[in-house]
Amino acid sequence: MSLLDQAHSLRELANRTSNDVQAVVSRRRAAATSRTIAITSGKGGVGKSNITAGLAIALSRRGQRVIVVDADLGLANIHLLFGVSPIYGLPHVISGQMPMEEVLFTGPEKVRLLAGGGEVAEVAQFAPDERQRLLTAMKQLEEMADFVLIDTGAGISSNVLTFLASATELLLVTTPEPTALADAYATLKTVAKQQLGTRMMLAINVVGNRTEGEATALRLVKTCRQFLQMEPEIIGLIPRDASVPIAVRRQQPLLTAFPQCAAAQAISGIAERLLASKAVVVAGRTGAASAGAAKSTRKITSRL
Repeated sequence: MSLLDQAHSLRELANRTSNDVQAVVSRRRAAATSRTIAITSGKGGVGKSNITAGLAIALSRRGQRVIVVDADLGLANIHLLFGVSPIYGLPHVISGQMPMEEVLFTGPEKVRLLAGGGEVAEVAQFAPDERQRLLTAMKQLEEMADFVLIDTGAGISSNVLTFLASATELLLVTTPEPTALADAYATLKTVAKQQLGTRMMLAINVVGNRTEGEATALRLVKTCRQFLQMEPEIIGLIPRDASVPIAVRRQQPLLTAFPQCAAAQAISGIAERLLASKAVVVAGRTGAASAGAAKSTRKITSRL
C-alpha cells in the first residue's frame, strides 16, 4: 500500500470515529435519565480507578444508587479494588453473549459493578452491532441508577471516545507529573475537537500540598482556555496518601479501609460537590457546568 493510500485510510478511520461519536452524543442527549460520569485519564497509573471506586462508595453512603462500569477492556481491574471476582462483565454484554441482568454484580456498600472482563482482549474499534449493544446497555444502567460511573481506559482510543460520548459528564484525572499533564491536555484537546458538549471536570491526584495542586490545576485550565476555548471545572485536589497502596494491597476500597485518611476525605469532598451541582449538557465547546466558569473555578479551589 502506498503512502497516499495509507493516508486516505487513516482519514477514513478518523471520519468514521468522529461520526460514530456524534451519533452516540445525539442519543445520549435524547435519553439521559440519570447522571453518567466518565472518569478518564490521559495516561495510566494516575489513580483513576481508585478515585472511581472511592466516589462510588461515597455516593452510595449518601443514599445514591450507584453502578460502576469497568470500561478498561482488556486491562480491567477495578473489581480487585472492591475485593470481588465477577465471572462475567461488559464484554459479554457488548458481544451479545449475556444479558445485562445476569452480569451486574453487587459489591461493598450496595455499589453494583459491571466488570470489564480482563480476560477479553480489547478490539481496536467497536463494530456497529457492538456499539448498538453498548448504547442499549448504558440506557438500561441509567434506568437502574442515580449515578453511573464509567472507569474508562487511559488515552484517547476510538473505544474510549465512545464511552466518553455516552456520558453526560467527564471527570479527567491527572497528577502534577509533566508526562501526566501532557497526556491530560492531549485528551482534553481530542474531547474539544469531538464537541461532545459535556460538563468537563478536573481532579488532580497525588498532590504534595495544596499549593502544588492548585498551581497544577490552574495552569492546565489556563492552557485549555487559551488554546482550546474550553475551561474544565476543578472539582478536587487529592493529596498523596500512604494509605492508598495499603488499601489496594488489601483489595479494599480506600473509603472502606481508611475512611478518615486525607485522600478518602478529599474523594468524599468531590462526591459532595457532585451532589451539590447539576449536570449540564452544553451545546458548544466550553464544557463548563454553567456560565462564568472562571469564577466557578476560583470558588471551588478556595474551598477544596
